[in-house]
Amino acid sequence: MNHAAALSAHAESPHHDQHALGGWTPLKVGMASFLFSEAALFATLIVAYLKFLGQDDGGPTPEVLNVGRELVAVILLLVSSITVQFASRDLARGRCTSCTVGVILTFILTVGFLIVTGLEWRELIAVDGLTINRNLFGSSFYTLFGFHLGHVLAGCVMLLIMMGIAFSGSLNARSSPGMEAIAWYWHFVNGVSVTLFLVVYVITR
Repeated sequence: MNHAAALSAHAESPHHDQHALGGWTPLKVGMASFLFSEAALFATLIVAYLKFLGQDDGGPTPEVLNVGRELVAVILLLVSSITVQFASRDLARGRCTSCTVGVILTFILTVGFLIVTGLEWRELIAVDGLTINRNLFGSSFYTLFGFHLGHVLAGCVMLLIMMGIAFSGSLNARSSPGMEAIAWYWHFVNGVSVTLFLVVYVITR
């Protein structure tokens, strides 16, 4: 291969494209754009929650929220951010087994979050009578946290897909960009979780 042909082959390689874009592959750009749009949606929902807060004539108020229980849920998600980051890092280094363990741990922690959230909502509905149709607080609360819960469930699907790839024996370093995108998404979801906890359970309660 002459020098010109070698340069051409290098220019067409994925590594060259990634370097030319400063490491921003199309997958990263797409995920970043998606997360920015979702951040705008969450910001809108938070503003709506704050706007409706205190406008009810009666019914349950934010005082019925269980701060301790929600704190446990948030901590579970924060720990899962650590495990998913280790999983992404290990896969990039070719450590497929360690990555699989990290993904499984992340999924288990997320199931724990879902259980705690289910207990919180069950008490709010059955004991405190806070439903989505009860008052403005109930409507804005369940809309805001329901939207977040939907994102958590979507993340669970991503983790299950990665586990399926791992258990089929197809997991390798080529899966690293996808795992990294999942980690980005998961960090975003957990950042939203902390924000909602601070706004709803701490600052405005």
